[in-house]
Amino acid sequence: MEKLPLQNLEDRIEHAERISHICIWESDPAFHFWSFASSNTENLLGISVDRLLGDFSIYLKHIHPDDLERVENVYAQVSITQQAYEIEYRFQRSDGRAITLHEYGEPIRDDDDTLIGFRGTSQDITQLRNAQKEAQQNLARFNYAEEIASMSHWEADAAFEIQTYVSDNTVDLYGVSRESLIGVFSQFTDRLHPDDKEPVGLLYDSIRADPRFYQLEYRYIRNDGRMMYVRETGKPIWSEGGVVLGYRGTTQDISGFKLASLELEKSNAYAGAIVETALDAIITIDSKGIIETVNSATEKMFGYSDGELIGSNIRMLMPAHDAGHHDSYITNYLQTGEAKIIGIGREIVGKRKDGQEFPLNLSISEIQFGSKRSFAGIVYDITERKNNERKLLEALSRAEDANRAKTEFLSSMSHELRTPLNAIIGFSATINGEVFGPIGNPKYVEYVADINASGTHLLELINDVLDVSAIESGKLELSEELVSLRLATDTAMRLVRERAEVAKLALSNKIDMDIPHIVADSRRIQQILLNLLSNAVKFTPKGGEVDVSASLESDGAVILRVSDTGIGMDVQGLAKAMMKFGQVDSGLARKHEGTGLGLPLTERLVELHDGIFNIDSQPGEGTVVSAKFPAKRVRGH
Repeated sequence: MEKLPLQNLEDRIEHAERISHICIWESDPAFHFWSFASSNTENLLGISVDRLLGDFSIYLKHIHPDDLERVENVYAQVSITQQAYEIEYRFQRSDGRAITLHEYGEPIRDDDDTLIGFRGTSQDITQLRNAQKEAQQNLARFNYAEEIASMSHWEADAAFEIQTYVSDNTVDLYGVSRESLIGVFSQFTDRLHPDDKEPVGLLYDSIRADPRFYQLEYRYIRNDGRMMYVRETGKPIWSEGGVVLGYRGTTQDISGFKLASLELEKSNAYAGAIVETALDAIITIDSKGIIETVNSATEKMFGYSDGELIGSNIRMLMPAHDAGHHDSYITNYLQTGEAKIIGIGREIVGKRKDGQEFPLNLSISEIQFGSKRSFAGIVYDITERKNNERKLLEALSRAEDANRAKTEFLSSMSHELRTPLNAIIGFSATINGEVFGPIGNPKYVEYVADINASGTHLLELINDVLDVSAIESGKLELSEELVSLRLATDTAMRLVRERAEVAKLALSNKIDMDIPHIVADSRRIQQILLNLLSNAVKFTPKGGEVDVSASLESDGAVILRVSDTGIGMDVQGLAKAMMKFGQVDSGLARKHEGTGLGLPLTERLVELHDGIFNIDSQPGEGTVVSAKFPAKRVRGH
């Protein structure tokens, strides 16, 4: 083979150094000076060769201060041991750019085996280390995503019989080691629920015969005896030639979702029975007053069939003197937002098919999805109640009746008020879950979901009204026990977390675990926290923060605080907010409905616990609401 000219060889070496980010150097045995540096040295280190040859301190000054001592120790050690070495350190180029160098050196000896220096290479491995760091970060993100999603991933061989890989999260998910799952499928499938083994096995057999994407759900029994519901997905890995190389897929713990679904099915079954026996008419109309849906109780109450009602104007169920005003109520509300009948329970007169007029109680709520606005009404025949009221009015004086009717009406009607609300919630939940088969038009699923949400919201508002009445009449009794404010806050936050996430708010429970328990009514403490958190979430703009804290005071009392970075209130707004049925007039507040009982009710509940209720708020700066529970209710301090 013809030898390359020396110049060509040097050019190739220089080119190789440049593309591999390497320079070659030689030093004396004690690393006091460099005696040689290759031409790529200046390109790599940003320092001219002439400056580097001679005084080695010039080179050392560019080593990162945190790495310098370690590097000098290596040089001192190999000067004594006369062994080859390698080291990695950070280096500051003259242009200010920081790089990471990997240095390898080995001794140079003369014919007498005497050490005459060291020869080595320095390589810029900055890109390599950055890539490794990014890969580690990406892996950490992936593992974190798997963990919070209760998910793991796996790989299997081309025959779909042997599991060849499982991810790290498998251990936490299934309670077994990775090693125990690597191997034949039976090591995993043996722990399936007995009722699921056969269908899972049949599906696996079909995948082997016809490789394709698949998804299935089954129950898995962990080593600790806990049963979990698992959703598994998988798909074949194909070669360019169309040959199956293996399979890859995921498994996810869906126990929470599955158990909730089973509970919902059970609830829907109960709700179906309630709907069938409901005495309350449930009617929905569009923005023009045209009837869209009715339940069987409507037919019984008014004497019309659903075919006669659906598609007709709701005016047909009203006496002539009321029917003329109905459409104007809806038109006025749609144009001005002034609710004369929307969201307000009221007594009106209805008309049956035979012309008979009768008193009824009507509650209407608005349902909106997209640009479509509809209204849902619950109608309750109050003929018997009206007769009873009439007899009562005949027996009692006007003054006594005005005082007693308030308490007796709210108290005696608490069940009757909740019953229609429970009926619409249960009925709409049943339809929303399509228990009796598909509805057909997907819009109705959205439609009844809004009915359900509105009914639930209205029930909460009425519960507030009833609680205020019970407190004012002295009939609200506390069921006291030891209550952990930390755990109570966790529970309340779970109930408002979805709304907070939609508004992109940060919720934080800052109560220390060592905060003493208090003697209180657990349900009412939850009500206090939920009212305060709901207000904070409602009136805090997007991107804000809501947190709960508690402190043990020097007098032995415990103070619970709910803070937000919301819109805040001035003195006049605060006074209005503390009035029953009062609401602060602001742009944000007008986006939400409510009775205005939240803060007054919360104050009464705190006072029932011998506590002190306080609000500190500034417009544009946020609000801090505190409830101070006296030392006599504090335990464990």
